[in-house]
Amino acid sequence: MTATKPSAPYGSGPATITAGTVPSAADFNSFRDWINWITNPPRCHAYHSAAVSLTNATWTLMQLASEDFDPVGSMHDNVTNNSRVYTPDTGTFLIAASVNYVAGATNGRGLQVRKNAAGNAASGTRLLYGHGQGTSSGDTMVAATRLVSMSAGDYVELFAYQQSTIALSTIAGSESTFLSVLAVAK
Repeated sequence: MTATKPSAPYGSGPATITAGTVPSAADFNSFRDWINWITNPPRCHAYHSAAVSLTNATWTLMQLASEDFDPVGSMHDNVTNNSRVYTPDTGTFLIAASVNYVAGATNGRGLQVRKNAAGNAASGTRLLYGHGQGTSSGDTMVAATRLVSMSAGDYVELFAYQQSTIALSTIAGSESTFLSVLAVAK
């Protein structure tokens, strides 16, 4: 049998079977695994479920002690290193992050997502950055999204920043302060 891996724009998929050959069980399994990955890609949405008081003018690592989903089961842990969301495969991932701050009119708010930073806002590689201005009339949400290349075992962490001259709290919840990672291509 002659089987080759195509160089498709979405990465290498199942083997291509040529005319006159009989597909093997391994060929069918490869096809099944590829379809399963396409229809159920690795993904995780982690968030913090309690407000965090942020020190003025300091990047703060966000502990994400809750999650809406992690079907792989190994992308995020609610207890151990809960600031981290890991990538299980090498490929392209869509990363989205948000930090929601309580009302406060003074100065700016920010977020950054860093790869392999070990909890240090000055380490690793900055992948995302977002900023906004505080307001006294309501909360301020800062959000950022980006496609990035990641290797299997890499992880990302969310950091929050505020310059209100005093401590300022974030707003907790799945839709407010979160870090999401979705595999889009191998």
